[in-house]
Amino acid sequence: MKVKRIITGIIVFLVYAGILTLSLTVSEFAFDIFTVALAIAVGLEMSKAISTRFAKTFDQIILLNILLGYLAFALVNHFRHTGGITAYFGVLLVSIVICISVTMFGKKHSMSNAAGTILTLAYPVSFMIYILAVNYLDSPYRSSGLFFIFLIPCLTDTFAYLIGSLLKGPKLCPKISPNKTISGAIGGCVGGLLGGALLLLLSTYGIFGLSSIGTSAVTNITHYLVIGFVGSVFVQMGDLVASYVKRACKIKDFGNVLPGHGGILDRIDGMIVFSVFLFIYLNILSM
Repeated sequence: MKVKRIITGIIVFLVYAGILTLSLTVSEFAFDIFTVALAIAVGLEMSKAISTRFAKTFDQIILLNILLGYLAFALVNHFRHTGGITAYFGVLLVSIVICISVTMFGKKHSMSNAAGTILTLAYPVSFMIYILAVNYLDSPYRSSGLFFIFLIPCLTDTFAYLIGSLLKGPKLCPKISPNKTISGAIGGCVGGLLGGALLLLLSTYGIFGLSSIGTSAVTNITHYLVIGFVGSVFVQMGDLVASYVKRACKIKDFGNVLPGHGGILDRIDGMIVFSVFLFIYLNILSM
Protein backbone atom coordinates (compact mmCIF):
# COMPACT_ATOMS: atom_id res chain seq x y z
CA MET A 1 0.00 0.00 0.00
CA LYS A 2 2.82 2.43 0.85
CA VAL A 3 4.53 1.75 -2.47
CA LYS A 4 1.28 2.36 -4.37
CA ARG A 5 0.71 5.55 -2.39
CA ILE A 6 4.20 6.85 -3.18
CA ILE A 7 3.97 6.00 -6.90
CA THR A 8 0.53 7.61 -7.16
CA GLY A 9 1.82 10.64 -5.27
CA ILE A 10 4.67 11.05 -7.78
CA ILE A 11 2.24 10.81 -10.70
CA VAL A 12 -0.08 13.37 -9.11
CA PHE A 13 2.90 15.69 -8.57
CA LEU A 14 3.90 15.38 -12.23
CA VAL A 15 0.33 16.17 -13.31
CA TYR A 16 0.31 19.24 -11.06
CA ALA A 17 3.68 20.33 -12.45
CA GLY A 18 2.43 19.89 -16.00
CA ILE A 19 -0.73 21.91 -15.39
CA LEU A 20 1.26 24.67 -13.70
CA THR A 21 3.68 24.83 -16.62
CA LEU A 22 0.90 24.97 -19.21
CA SER A 23 -1.09 27.54 -17.23
CA LEU A 24 1.83 29.89 -16.63
CA THR A 25 3.60 29.60 -19.98
CA VAL A 26 1.06 28.56 -22.61
CA SER A 27 -2.54 29.41 -21.72
CA GLU A 28 -4.57 30.30 -18.63
CA PHE A 29 -7.36 28.22 -20.13
CA ALA A 30 -5.43 25.02 -19.34
CA PHE A 31 -6.01 25.59 -15.63
CA ASP A 32 -9.71 26.28 -16.28
CA ILE A 33 -10.13 22.97 -18.11
CA PHE A 34 -8.27 21.13 -15.35
CA THR A 35 -10.39 22.68 -12.61
CA VAL A 36 -13.70 22.02 -14.38
CA ALA A 37 -12.65 18.40 -14.94
CA LEU A 38 -11.82 18.09 -11.23
CA ALA A 39 -15.19 19.63 -10.32
CA ILE A 40 -17.03 17.07 -12.44
CA ALA A 41 -15.00 14.22 -10.94
CA VAL A 42 -15.49 15.22 -7.29
CA GLY A 43 -19.14 16.10 -7.89
CA LEU A 44 -19.87 12.64 -9.26
CA GLU A 45 -17.85 10.96 -6.49
CA MET A 46 -19.82 12.79 -3.80
CA SER A 47 -23.05 12.07 -5.65
CA LYS A 48 -22.24 8.34 -5.70
CA ALA A 49 -21.35 8.34 -1.99
CA ILE A 50 -24.61 10.06 -0.99
CA SER A 51 -26.71 7.94 -3.37
CA THR A 52 -25.23 4.72 -1.96
CA ARG A 53 -26.13 5.57 1.62
CA PHE A 54 -29.05 7.97 1.24
CA ALA A 55 -31.38 9.11 -1.57
CA LYS A 56 -30.17 9.25 -5.18
CA THR A 57 -28.99 12.66 -6.32
CA PHE A 58 -29.78 14.45 -9.58
CA ASP A 59 -26.51 13.99 -11.48
CA GLN A 60 -27.78 15.89 -14.53
CA ILE A 61 -28.37 19.00 -12.42
CA ILE A 62 -24.92 18.68 -10.84
CA LEU A 63 -23.23 18.49 -14.26
CA LEU A 64 -25.27 21.37 -15.68
CA ASN A 65 -24.48 23.50 -12.64
CA ILE A 66 -20.75 22.91 -13.11
CA LEU A 67 -20.73 23.67 -16.84
CA LEU A 68 -23.15 26.61 -16.80
CA GLY A 69 -21.60 27.92 -13.59
CA TYR A 70 -18.16 27.94 -15.18
CA LEU A 71 -19.54 29.60 -18.32
CA ALA A 72 -21.18 32.36 -16.26
CA PHE A 73 -18.03 32.81 -14.19
CA ALA A 74 -15.73 33.02 -17.22
CA LEU A 75 -17.96 35.35 -19.24
CA VAL A 76 -18.48 37.84 -16.42
CA ASN A 77 -14.78 37.84 -15.55
CA HIS A 78 -13.85 38.25 -19.22
CA PHE A 79 -16.02 41.31 -19.80
CA ARG A 80 -15.92 42.92 -16.35
CA HIS A 81 -12.71 41.42 -14.88
CA THR A 82 -14.55 40.83 -11.59
CA GLY A 83 -17.79 39.37 -10.26
CA GLY A 84 -17.31 35.86 -11.63
CA ILE A 85 -17.92 34.21 -8.27
CA THR A 86 -21.18 36.12 -7.86
CA ALA A 87 -22.26 34.96 -11.33
CA TYR A 88 -21.47 31.36 -10.41
CA PHE A 89 -23.52 31.52 -7.23
CA GLY A 90 -26.41 32.94 -9.26
CA VAL A 91 -26.33 29.74 -11.34
CA LEU A 92 -26.10 27.74 -8.12
CA LEU A 93 -29.27 29.34 -6.74
CA VAL A 94 -31.13 28.52 -9.95
CA SER A 95 -29.88 24.91 -9.71
CA ILE A 96 -31.20 24.68 -6.15
CA VAL A 97 -34.61 26.00 -7.25
CA ILE A 98 -34.68 23.41 -10.04
CA CYS A 99 -33.86 20.64 -7.54
CA ILE A 100 -36.74 21.62 -5.30
CA SER A 101 -39.11 22.12 -8.26
CA VAL A 102 -38.42 18.60 -9.53
CA THR A 103 -39.55 17.18 -6.19
CA MET A 104 -42.55 19.53 -6.04
CA PHE A 105 -43.99 18.67 -9.42
CA GLY A 106 -42.61 15.16 -9.97
CA LYS A 107 -43.93 11.96 -8.44
CA LYS A 108 -40.75 9.87 -8.70
CA HIS A 109 -38.59 11.93 -6.34
CA SER A 110 -38.74 13.30 -2.80
CA MET A 111 -37.10 16.13 -0.89
CA SER A 112 -34.37 13.66 0.11
CA ASN A 113 -33.22 13.52 -3.52
CA ALA A 114 -33.07 17.31 -3.66
CA ALA A 115 -31.28 17.54 -0.29
CA GLY A 116 -28.51 15.18 -1.41
CA THR A 117 -28.10 17.08 -4.65
CA ILE A 118 -27.97 20.46 -2.91
CA LEU A 119 -25.37 19.11 -0.46
CA THR A 120 -23.22 17.96 -3.38
CA LEU A 121 -23.60 21.32 -5.10
CA ALA A 122 -22.49 23.06 -1.91
CA TYR A 123 -19.71 20.60 -1.02
CA PRO A 124 -17.53 19.89 -2.86
CA VAL A 125 -18.68 21.46 -6.17
CA SER A 126 -19.01 25.12 -5.11
CA PHE A 127 -15.64 25.06 -3.35
CA MET A 128 -14.03 24.46 -6.74
CA ILE A 129 -14.99 27.95 -7.91
CA TYR A 130 -12.39 29.40 -5.53
CA ILE A 131 -9.64 27.27 -7.07
CA LEU A 132 -10.76 28.62 -10.42
CA ALA A 133 -10.91 32.20 -9.12
CA VAL A 134 -7.23 32.16 -8.13
CA ASN A 135 -6.43 31.75 -11.83
CA TYR A 136 -8.12 35.11 -12.47
CA LEU A 137 -6.21 37.16 -9.92
CA ASP A 138 -3.95 39.94 -11.14
CA SER A 139 -0.18 39.49 -11.27
CA PRO A 140 1.81 38.63 -9.14
CA TYR A 141 -0.93 37.03 -7.03
CA ARG A 142 -2.08 34.66 -9.78
CA SER A 143 1.25 32.87 -10.30
CA SER A 144 2.00 32.65 -6.58
CA GLY A 145 -1.57 31.54 -5.92
CA LEU A 146 -1.37 28.66 -8.41
CA PHE A 147 1.85 27.44 -6.79
CA PHE A 148 0.27 27.75 -3.35
CA ILE A 149 -2.79 25.71 -4.41
CA PHE A 150 -0.67 22.72 -5.31
CA LEU A 151 2.31 23.01 -2.97
CA ILE A 152 0.77 23.69 0.45
CA PRO A 153 -1.73 20.78 0.38
CA CYS A 154 0.93 18.41 -0.99
CA LEU A 155 3.51 19.25 1.69
CA THR A 156 0.87 19.35 4.43
CA ASP A 157 -0.38 15.86 3.54
CA THR A 158 3.14 14.49 3.05
CA PHE A 159 4.54 15.76 6.35
CA ALA A 160 1.38 14.84 8.26
CA TYR A 161 1.65 11.30 6.93
CA LEU A 162 5.40 10.93 7.48
CA ILE A 163 5.59 12.49 10.95
CA GLY A 164 2.33 10.92 12.10
CA SER A 165 3.52 7.47 11.00
CA LEU A 166 6.90 8.00 12.68
CA LEU A 167 5.85 9.51 16.02
CA LYS A 168 2.26 8.25 16.33
CA GLY A 169 0.92 9.28 19.76
CA PRO A 170 -2.55 10.56 20.79
CA LYS A 171 -5.29 10.58 18.18
CA LEU A 172 -6.53 13.88 16.77
CA CYS A 173 -10.20 13.04 16.12
CA PRO A 174 -10.63 9.29 16.66
CA LYS A 175 -14.40 9.32 16.07
CA ILE A 176 -13.97 10.98 12.68
CA SER A 177 -10.60 9.72 11.44
CA PRO A 178 -9.01 7.01 13.62
CA ASN A 179 -5.64 7.14 11.85
CA LYS A 180 -4.95 10.85 12.31
CA THR A 181 -2.71 11.85 15.21
CA ILE A 182 -1.84 15.11 16.92
CA SER A 183 1.80 14.60 15.90
CA GLY A 184 0.65 14.22 12.29
CA ALA A 185 -1.34 17.46 12.53
CA ILE A 186 1.71 19.30 13.85
CA GLY A 187 3.79 17.71 11.09
CA GLY A 188 1.26 18.98 8.54
CA CYS A 189 1.68 22.53 9.85
CA VAL A 190 5.46 22.16 9.56
CA GLY A 191 4.98 21.05 5.96
CA GLY A 192 2.80 24.09 5.29
CA LEU A 193 5.42 26.41 6.75
CA LEU A 194 8.12 24.79 4.62
CA GLY A 195 5.91 25.25 1.57
CA GLY A 196 5.49 28.94 2.37
CA ALA A 197 9.23 29.30 2.96
CA LEU A 198 10.02 27.56 -0.34
CA LEU A 199 7.72 29.85 -2.31
CA LEU A 200 9.20 32.84 -0.48
CA LEU A 201 12.65 31.76 -1.65
CA LEU A 202 11.49 31.17 -5.23
CA SER A 203 9.73 34.55 -5.40
CA THR A 204 12.72 36.39 -3.90
CA TYR A 205 14.95 35.24 -6.75
CA GLY A 206 12.25 35.34 -9.44
CA ILE A 207 12.43 31.61 -10.13
CA PHE A 208 9.60 30.25 -12.35
CA GLY A 209 8.56 33.83 -12.95
CA LEU A 210 7.35 34.29 -9.37
CA SER A 211 7.57 37.68 -7.70
CA SER A 212 6.96 38.99 -4.20
CA ILE A 213 3.40 39.57 -2.95
CA GLY A 214 4.44 41.86 -0.08
CA THR A 215 5.42 45.52 -0.23
CA SER A 216 8.56 45.00 1.87
CA ALA A 217 10.85 42.19 2.97
CA VAL A 218 9.11 41.88 6.35
CA THR A 219 5.57 41.86 4.97
CA ASN A 220 6.61 39.47 2.22
CA ILE A 221 8.03 36.97 4.71
CA THR A 222 4.94 37.36 6.89
CA HIS A 223 2.51 36.75 4.02
CA TYR A 224 4.22 33.62 2.76
CA LEU A 225 4.60 32.05 6.19
CA VAL A 226 1.05 32.95 7.26
CA ILE A 227 -0.38 31.44 4.08
CA GLY A 228 1.77 28.35 4.59
CA PHE A 229 0.90 27.82 8.24
CA VAL A 230 -2.76 28.89 8.31
CA GLY A 231 -3.25 27.26 4.94
CA SER A 232 -2.07 23.92 6.33
CA VAL A 233 -4.70 24.21 9.07
CA PHE A 234 -7.40 24.69 6.43
CA VAL A 235 -6.02 21.75 4.45
CA GLN A 236 -6.35 19.50 7.49
CA MET A 237 -9.82 20.85 8.25
CA GLY A 238 -10.85 19.92 4.73
CA ASP A 239 -9.45 16.43 5.23
CA LEU A 240 -11.46 16.00 8.44
CA VAL A 241 -14.67 17.25 6.79
CA ALA A 242 -14.22 14.68 4.01
CA SER A 243 -13.56 11.96 6.60
CA TYR A 244 -16.76 12.92 8.45
CA VAL A 245 -18.79 12.71 5.23
CA LYS A 246 -17.28 9.31 4.41
CA ARG A 247 -18.17 7.96 7.83
CA ALA A 248 -21.71 9.27 7.45
CA CYS A 249 -21.96 7.54 4.07
CA LYS A 250 -20.24 4.42 5.47
CA ILE A 251 -17.51 4.29 2.84
CA LYS A 252 -13.73 4.10 3.13
CA ASP A 253 -12.86 6.23 0.09
CA PHE A 254 -14.75 8.32 -2.42
CA GLY A 255 -13.33 6.22 -5.26
CA ASN A 256 -10.45 4.03 -6.37
CA VAL A 257 -8.97 5.82 -9.38
CA LEU A 258 -5.85 6.79 -7.41
CA PRO A 259 -4.23 3.64 -5.91
CA GLY A 260 -3.22 4.22 -2.29
CA HIS A 261 -5.17 7.49 -2.13
CA GLY A 262 -8.73 6.58 -3.14
CA GLY A 263 -10.75 8.91 -5.31
CA ILE A 264 -10.08 12.37 -6.70
CA LEU A 265 -11.91 13.97 -3.76
CA ASP A 266 -9.76 11.99 -1.31
CA ARG A 267 -6.74 13.62 -2.95
CA ILE A 268 -7.98 17.24 -3.07
CA ASP A 269 -10.32 17.39 -0.05
CA GLY A 270 -7.85 19.68 1.74
CA MET A 271 -7.03 21.70 -1.36
CA ILE A 272 -10.62 22.78 -1.97
CA VAL A 273 -11.05 24.18 1.55
CA PHE A 274 -7.61 25.78 1.50
CA SER A 275 -8.43 27.50 -1.81
CA VAL A 276 -11.24 29.48 -0.17
CA PHE A 277 -8.85 30.90 2.42
CA LEU A 278 -6.16 31.47 -0.21
CA PHE A 279 -8.41 33.37 -2.61
CA ILE A 280 -9.79 35.63 0.12
CA TYR A 281 -6.28 36.33 1.46
CA LEU A 282 -4.76 37.11 -1.94
CA ASN A 283 -7.80 39.07 -3.06
CA ILE A 284 -7.50 41.34 -0.03
CA LEU A 285 -3.79 41.86 -0.78
CA SER A 286 -4.55 42.78 -4.37
CA MET A 287 -6.99 45.56 -3.41
